[in-house]
Amino acid sequence: YMKELIILTKKLVQELSLDNIEKLLLLKNESNVKATTAKIIAEKVFSNSALDGVGNNIWKNLWEHARKYSEEVAYKGIKYPNLDTDALCVLCHQPISNDAKNRMKSFEEFVKGSAQNEAQLAEDNWRKELSKLSEIPTIENLKVKSDAAGLTSGDELFSLSNEYELFRLQKALLLTANHIDEFNIITDCRAWIDLVEKQIVDSEILAKKYEEDSKNDNTS
Repeated sequence: YMKELIILTKKLVQELSLDNIEKLLLLKNESNVKATTAKIIAEKVFSNSALDGVGNNIWKNLWEHARKYSEEVAYKGIKYPNLDTDALCVLCHQPISNDAKNRMKSFEEFVKGSAQNEAQLAEDNWRKELSKLSEIPTIENLKVKSDAAGLTSGDELFSLSNEYELFRLQKALLLTANHIDEFNIITDCRAWIDLVEKQIVDSEILAKKYEEDSKNDNTS
């Protein structure tokens, strides 16, 4: 249990170091910039829409379902939206006016546009890297792990609890912060790790001594 706790602590020190946080923030800021760009383009495309919500996720879902119905059922073999002269709207089944054709063309250009795709890819990349961060045990779980590892000193647990609370704050701050200056410096927990590693060595030496003493008792 001691070794498991050391491995987890070292891993969190690396994952939530200022260097790694800065890399994560670069991905986050790239995602924000590309999302803003896509939003500006969307506002231009949908500025004259008669209804609210055009361009949002619910609308995009509707658009993609209309595409599926059009390309797989109504107009097989024809790319959506079908703007041929005799084509009907796949949602209302009415002839498509010239103004409607222009709107549908603009909508499709937005959905398939590089800005929208780049924004989605950037967000996916940022979320993927964020999800790789290790789960941080609560103080209660940390105490259970410490007890199982045989760390009985209150000072040891207090020191480690403080570091883990800082880990937790750093990880939560990643969701709201935009600059590295908003983060605190995390110590490398070297003193705690050295202490626990010494305890592991001491316990292994003691266990070996007990084993040797037991063998000697059995042979005497």
